[in-house]
Amino acid sequence: MKRFSLRFKLWIALMASTIFVSALLGAIAIYRLYYELDEQFIKRGKSFADHIAQEAVQALKRADHTDIQAMLAGLLSSDLVYVQIVYQSNILGEERSIDRNLPVEQQPASLLLCRTQLSNEYWLLDLIRPFALAGESQPQGYVRLGLMLTYVSEEIQMEAKIIGAASLGVLLLGTILALWLHRKLVQPIGALSHSVRSFGAGALQTRAQIHTKDELQDLSEDFNKMADSIVRMQEELRQSNKAKSEFLTVMGHELRTPLNALMGYTELLLEEVDGRLPASQKKHLRAAQRSGQHMSELIENMLRFSKLEMGAETLRLQKVDCKQIVEEAFQGVSAAAQEKKIELRFSRRTPLPWVADAMKLRQILLNLLDNAIKYSERGPIDVRVKQSKQEVVFTVKDHGSGIAKKDLEKIFEPFTQLSKSVTRESKGIGLGLAIVKRYVEMHGGKIWVESAVEKGSVFSCAIPALSLQEAKEPP
Repeated sequence: MKRFSLRFKLWIALMASTIFVSALLGAIAIYRLYYELDEQFIKRGKSFADHIAQEAVQALKRADHTDIQAMLAGLLSSDLVYVQIVYQSNILGEERSIDRNLPVEQQPASLLLCRTQLSNEYWLLDLIRPFALAGESQPQGYVRLGLMLTYVSEEIQMEAKIIGAASLGVLLLGTILALWLHRKLVQPIGALSHSVRSFGAGALQTRAQIHTKDELQDLSEDFNKMADSIVRMQEELRQSNKAKSEFLTVMGHELRTPLNALMGYTELLLEEVDGRLPASQKKHLRAAQRSGQHMSELIENMLRFSKLEMGAETLRLQKVDCKQIVEEAFQGVSAAAQEKKIELRFSRRTPLPWVADAMKLRQILLNLLDNAIKYSERGPIDVRVKQSKQEVVFTVKDHGSGIAKKDLEKIFEPFTQLSKSVTRESKGIGLGLAIVKRYVEMHGGKIWVESAVEKGSVFSCAIPALSLQEAKEPP
């Protein structure tokens, strides 16, 4: 649907209103003028007909028909185009300046008015005024006048021209009003809208400069206050994130040192350097070793995420071997997969030469595989690699508990865990997939997931297949 600007709507509304009001007032004025002129013209015609009728009655009393014809001579004018006197169906006198048949009326009992349009587009008023001699119960004669309505038409045309000129003046005033409203209303709104869009696009220094001394200025000042508040909150959040990342980094290093010592001592005990251990003690030591490894993984994820948050992570591009990276990722999760008796399978097409950050690519697969194993009670887990000239697509498919639809949009957010109704328990701190997404995006790629509860999940990530030369070229 086409979108019209506020300025266009304002112009249309003002122009349409101006034209409508001008046309309406003009039509009312012309109608009133026509009605008044028509009434005056008819009144004048009646008066003239009464005068002629009286003169005709006097002539008939004298029985002098020649006076009647003499009376009619010289009466015609531009307005009066014919005059006729009839008595007892006999035409006593007649003068006319137009070729028009004037039939004799047999029973002229009352005043008759008839408007007729002539061939020259002028209107004619045909007026019949009956008269009666003394002693006659019914009028036996009448005076007939033909009055051209040219005067009325000319007056109407003149008035229409005046009204047209006045309408143009009103239209001009409407245009001036529209320009004034545009400057006072539309321009400030446009400036405020531009400021809002610029601020929303990331230009946080943008502020609205409106000085109309009305509600628009109040609105712009409120926007500026809101913008200042958002910038201040953003800076506070940035400082808070920075402090959080620094804290996680420090705590991660502080925790990793004693944890490595504990895991080292646990491994020495399991090697039975000081003698054989009972099976129950070895079982407890292996459980402690697994817990230590899990804690170590959590700390590593925290450190990686902290470096990502601080912008300390960079890509180290080099030639990569898909098969080697997948095999190394399999080795990293093989113990967890064997414990659950889950088979890991890998299929690929013939690889093409491409470059990536091998360490980050390995970590992407490790996190996806670890996530698949955690939420699967049965196998297999399939890893597929499909390469083309444009991109390399890694797919990890499991047959685990799946992901609820409401969780799909937020699983890549930091510290997000799946609904317990689906997973039945919390596993990890919710950083694995967030790190995967950041690493994929650092390569200029994208990641997505398809899943259904109790049917498993399919995670896919596409990474641009750059050559080594393309990777070295500056952006």
